[in-house]
Amino acid sequence: IIIGVRNPKAARAVAEMSVGDLWGTRSNKNEVLWSSSPTQLASLWEPRAPSYSFKERDHSVEAEYLKGISLKELMPQSSAGTLSARDGLSVDMDRADLWLRMNELVRSDIEEFRARHSVGDDSKSWSLSAAQSDVRVHRSEEFLRPIQYRPFDKRWTFYTGTQGGIYFFPAPSVMPHVVDHPNIALGFTRKVEGTRSFADILAFDQLITHHSLSLKEVNYLAPLYLYPDENTLDQTVRLNLDPKLYAAICRAAKIDPADQAGPKNDFRAATGEARPSEVKLFDYIYGVLHSPTYRAKFAEFLKMDFPRIPYLPSPQVFRHVSEKGEQLRRLHLMEAPAIGETPYPYQGSGDDVVAGGFPKWEDGKGSPSTGSGRTGRVYVNSDQYFDGVPEIAWGFYIGGYQPAQKWLKDRRGRTLSWDDIGHYQKIVKILAETDRIMKEIELPLD
Repeated sequence: IIIGVRNPKAARAVAEMSVGDLWGTRSNKNEVLWSSSPTQLASLWEPRAPSYSFKERDHSVEAEYLKGISLKELMPQSSAGTLSARDGLSVDMDRADLWLRMNELVRSDIEEFRARHSVGDDSKSWSLSAAQSDVRVHRSEEFLRPIQYRPFDKRWTFYTGTQGGIYFFPAPSVMPHVVDHPNIALGFTRKVEGTRSFADILAFDQLITHHSLSLKEVNYLAPLYLYPDENTLDQTVRLNLDPKLYAAICRAAKIDPADQAGPKNDFRAATGEARPSEVKLFDYIYGVLHSPTYRAKFAEFLKMDFPRIPYLPSPQVFRHVSEKGEQLRRLHLMEAPAIGETPYPYQGSGDDVVAGGFPKWEDGKGSPSTGSGRTGRVYVNSDQYFDGVPEIAWGFYIGGYQPAQKWLKDRRGRTLSWDDIGHYQKIVKILAETDRIMKEIELPLD
């Protein structure tokens, strides 16, 4: 409850505030509220810059956190993810089905198509007729693009980059750099809503949506490389890293800022010390943002604004954290050698359909070889299940999602194919390995 009084004559830069907490049952709180005055319920509070928090906090930790570099400052070109507002029209798990729907849209009467596919009403910023025009102009399968719709959930979309077409926000300043070019990018959020802890970082190499990483928050994407427009004379591929900050970090890490991957080099092939310097820095950022020490110490501040990267304590720490970040990046981009074996056999007889009320994780003997603590079975229906699934993988958060649960929930009523089964086994392995690697990150913080 906020009670505010506007005083146009006040000379104070910050208003006088009183803050109070009231705990108990609803009936008890109502009784106290009705029988008390605001001055009895709250005491004077002097909020402090820069965040002007309404609750007590450790300002020494806040000061330390604010010394770090904002991710938005370090990787200056970023954008919120794409937004179609009609995902049922523009996104599909099946490429062929999406292409059929795009062709049907071009041939159909607008209102008949809207009713047949349950497309919602037009808004001020989007119309079905504009979407139809966009598809008609760009009617080619080359615009069927993979999109990371949710963590480890690749789907298909019809993306032309046209403002006001299928996508009323196609994120034109960022997405072209990952659509047609080899790239890696950081997905992150500005704040964390609700009570969950910060887990809002994930590597991508494809299109993302506004909510690929979390549902309540706006998701941002910052690519590592910026490719020139094909119509410009200068065809130089640039780094999406602030030049001064990049040079300073490279000096502190004792790596050469000029040791960069050329546009024709496979920058993802090199491993360990052979990685280009910009990839080492990308991986260092990735490792920092996955560090349990970092997440625990700065938990409150990571929920408030774009994450900040602390200055590196030493070249040795940089090397260690960057190597762990590389392992996580390769896992999260689902590179086969990084994932390895997936010891979670699919068992039982049935129709392979994810039934309503499923998936469910049930404790069991599982597989003793996972090394990931308690294991159990993930049932997709009453008779079929994935065995030996670590409990830590089942409940693991990336952003606002629990991928081991979300991926199957989104497929309720669908028949799992052989590829689907293998894909889910990889998701489980990725999550279990992510937990293991995170625990190995040693990031000393003052």
